[in-house]
Amino acid sequence: MQAREFWDIINRDDKPFIAFTEKQPTITFTQDIREYSTGLETGMMASLTHVAEKQDMVHIVCDLTNFEAHNKIFEQPVFEGENGKFVKWSESFFYPENRIVEFFVEAKNELPFEVGQGNELYKEYIESKTDLNYVKWLEAEVLKLRESS
Repeated sequence: MQAREFWDIINRDDKPFIAFTEKQPTITFTQDIREYSTGLETGMMASLTHVAEKQDMVHIVCDLTNFEAHNKIFEQPVFEGENGKFVKWSESFFYPENRIVEFFVEAKNELPFEVGQGNELYKEYIESKTDLNYVKWLEAEVLKLRESS
């Protein structure tokens, strides 16, 4: 879907911007978007918090807070760190301390993400406060279900 189409769908009241406060849609990135000056990579997720249109660009603001553990699975060491060693985005100077990422997409370009409903399983994972990564936690849950049936 083009960024302009996305804006037209969500902007039904001719507002200059849309803020998602109570229920923030979950977005999953379908391509690496380092060209937008972020470290977002394919498979990473975020909560969509704000969308606006500015001069044939769509301004996207998203929050990584609820998806940090999930996103670490997809990070690649592509940022130059100290002593020339390459580090992952979350280990770099470029990772936003407030976990908020902003970028612009030309209105005629395809969105670099898909919009979906919040992932209930991921919410359970966060609430479990486990030391396992998301994939290992999912595997453990599947094994529990198999054992109980």
